[in-house]
Amino acid sequence: MFGIKHTAQELPVIAGKVRADQEKAPKQDLFWQRGQITIDLSTAAGRFELLIYTILSGAKVRRAILDQTFQALREAGLVNSVRLAQQNLQDKEKVKTILSCYYRALTSHVRKVQAIFAAGTTVEQQYAGDIGTLYTVAAGDSKNIIKGVREFAGINLQASWFCREMKLAGVWADLDQAVCLIVDPEIKVPLWYLGFAGVDSYFLRDVPLRECFQALERYFGGDPFPVLIKSRWYCQKGDSSLCKAQCSVFEVCQIRFQKSAGCF
Repeated sequence: MFGIKHTAQELPVIAGKVRADQEKAPKQDLFWQRGQITIDLSTAAGRFELLIYTILSGAKVRRAILDQTFQALREAGLVNSVRLAQQNLQDKEKVKTILSCYYRALTSHVRKVQAIFAAGTTVEQQYAGDIGTLYTVAAGDSKNIIKGVREFAGINLQASWFCREMKLAGVWADLDQAVCLIVDPEIKVPLWYLGFAGVDSYFLRDVPLRECFQALERYFGGDPFPVLIKSRWYCQKGDSSLCKAQCSVFEVCQIRFQKSAGCF
């Protein structure tokens, strides 16, 4: 990446420090936060909001666009499962208008509108208004849980992302880590910064996903959470003084930035 490469002997040591930092980091509570968006995962309404956010993310879309679209739908009251389950034609037109205005994604707006309303119907009819009860319906079986999440139209590979966030928040705390395994920028950036993947890549987009999955398996036993927590508590802060003071791998990080590196 920038000419800094770690040896095969150094990488396991770095991984050990990343895992140790996970224990020191503050525990995430039931309030999921990204930028200006806060979702209360202690409530059925909040869990449905996260589901809608996940459905919107199930397409190639920039995070800023995703957040803006979700906020617009939320302000219009259109991330409520009871309301969406009513399949109101005027509401469908409102969602379509919001997507047309904000949602610049490589996907069909018509199919995404259908997916949003179908989610409301499914949650109300199959899960008594709370997607969180999927855990009980699936008898706590992780494979059946992610299968149930994948059945929501438009969610695609983001089903693993949804499971990851539900596990991290403690809503589905006993989920197997295997169903939470997804490589997104939050995972890719620390792996790249620390030389686990993409050592010959100059841009984040060029870091091979295959190398990221291999690094997670080889150095973290397939557990994405130490890397995710490192990302959220340090890499995303864009504060080198914080990293220098608290991050145990600061000295071997390939980017010691003063401001956000623009990857999130």
